[in-house]
Amino acid sequence: MPDPARQEVPVGPFVADILDGQNIVEIQTGHFEALKKKLEYYFSLCYAVTVVCPIDYRKYLVWTDPETGSVSEPRKSPKTGKPGRILKELWQIRSFLAEPLLTVEIVLLDVTEYRVLDGWSKDRKKGCSKVDRIPQAVEQIIRLTCPEDYRFFLPDGLPDPFTATDYRKAAGLTMREAYSAVHVLEELRLIAETADRKPGSRAKAYRQQKISNL
Repeated sequence: MPDPARQEVPVGPFVADILDGQNIVEIQTGHFEALKKKLEYYFSLCYAVTVVCPIDYRKYLVWTDPETGSVSEPRKSPKTGKPGRILKELWQIRSFLAEPLLTVEIVLLDVTEYRVLDGWSKDRKKGCSKVDRIPQAVEQIIRLTCPEDYRFFLPDGLPDPFTATDYRKAAGLTMREAYSAVHVLEELRLIAETADRKPGSRAKAYRQQKISNL
């Protein structure tokens, strides 16, 4: 059982989600910009910090009809959460990602989400109210403890050199997410911009790098 005495513990001017000796756990689903001052302070005191990033990997939807009170059976959503989407958030704390005291844990969850059929579309689903999310199982935990671990986010099939558009297609992300991912990987020196570009292309091109050779 979780120890309440270790939860929501004041550390200087901040409050740690979990504090166990010199180990701090921060659970973050968004707004990573707010972590910057916390991390800077924690590291100045030599705390080891684990940032836990939950992602809905597999989602099951349950619909409630407010008119009849009926509740549907859980149905699996066709959309699957992608770990690479977290890089858009990690970009906000990019200056800390190579810090030896920092561990990032991406937790892929199976989740049941409860929604109300009160939306504006004909089937009442678009614009509906989402009333609860209940984690059911942990599908996978991806632990990132050093820059080399972030090579996980270099998908197979990338051309050499590659552009952000190439990365988007290989990783299955949006263009905005792909740009963030490329910037994080460049910050960690896993990729580097190259002057060799595709014929006729004006987009920035990148090549994968071996950290030991830099």
